[in-house]
Amino acid sequence: MNTPEYLDAVRKKLGLPSDYALQKPLGLSKSQLSRYRSGLDTLSDVVAVQVAEILDIPVGKVLLDCHIERSKVPAVKAAWTSMMNTLNHSFESLIAYVAPRPTAF
Repeated sequence: MNTPEYLDAVRKKLGLPSDYALQKPLGLSKSQLSRYRSGLDTLSDVVAVQVAEILDIPVGKVLLDCHIERSKVPAVKAAWTSMMNTLNHSFESLIAYVAPRPTAF
């Protein structure tokens, strides 16, 4: 997900009617929220942690998404993306391991 998608998800989760209402729970100024919305900035690490907590998702995923989004150098972006893929694979493996298995009758 990218910054605007995370902002939309937080707004939806908190039932907020506008970006103006979103400023308070994230502790953002109007100008910073505007920079996030317009793509001039990506979520800071501090705000990324807040977003993860509100959405009840792993902080590492949000942080990795932010670093992927802000990376301009292809090799750096590829490294962050590789870490994200490893995290996703590990998470999927864990879910497959602990998921209930069908019982035989």
